[in-house]
Amino acid sequence: MMAELENPVFEPDDWEEDIGDDDVDVSSTTTLHDPDVDGMTSEDGNGRLRLKAYPGLDLVNKRSGRPLALSTLANCGGVDAVREDLGFVDWAAKKSSLPAQAFESLQTANSELREAAAAVDTVELEDLGQTVTEASNAFNRVETALTDEDIDEILGTLDDPPLTLREIRGLDKALQTIRGELTNNLAKLTELDDHIALEKRKLDEADAGGVDELTRRRIAERLLDLQDERSARLEAASASKDALRSQISRMRETINRILHEGTTLAERIRTLFRE
Repeated sequence: MMAELENPVFEPDDWEEDIGDDDVDVSSTTTLHDPDVDGMTSEDGNGRLRLKAYPGLDLVNKRSGRPLALSTLANCGGVDAVREDLGFVDWAAKKSSLPAQAFESLQTANSELREAAAAVDTVELEDLGQTVTEASNAFNRVETALTDEDIDEILGTLDDPPLTLREIRGLDKALQTIRGELTNNLAKLTELDDHIALEKRKLDEADAGGVDELTRRRIAERLLDLQDERSARLEAASASKDALRSQISRMRETINRILHEGTTLAERIRTLFRE
């Protein structure tokens, strides 16, 4: 049930406790006038606080119970929601931007990862190791483009758990795990193919005569076991291929979100690693 708030009081510091994507110090840069209290509503029981003019816009994070960042509210409801309805009359979002060199490096990495993604579906299984190497080399550009200092500066505006280059490297670490599994399965497939060829020759010789039925049966059973193991290894290799495709896609999405226009770098970085 909707009921009007009687006496809510908004202080500048209230708006610094947000879900982690504001990038402006409200207390030092923004003049706070009285908010339009009559224009606000609350919902009993669930802690929601909204502007009547923006019925779909929550002012408070439902999970943390803390006010949303002003930049978040501006992105969702427009600058007027912050300046006129909330009373922060001279508020302006502080924009973060990537250095030109970092931007260029990330664009190059994105292009190389796009090529690697295409290769996953076109090259033979035994050649996927090279594709992994190319994808890894491309993503390493992210590590060089975004330094610890860059990340620390971004994290200064966030409430979320700390994000470091270690977490960025975690994406590449997962790629290396996929590489290891893929390499192991491909090596085992080669070994199994050799054993299967040998057992087939033995079975042909047994069928030609000169071998008792018990020996022939053992050869046939061993051949079937090897073929079953080969099928399992092939399935595992195919799963690694799917994992590789997914990981490269995630890497590209990571870079695309960093490069995406219209949101602050802090918002982009925070969103990347929440998946």
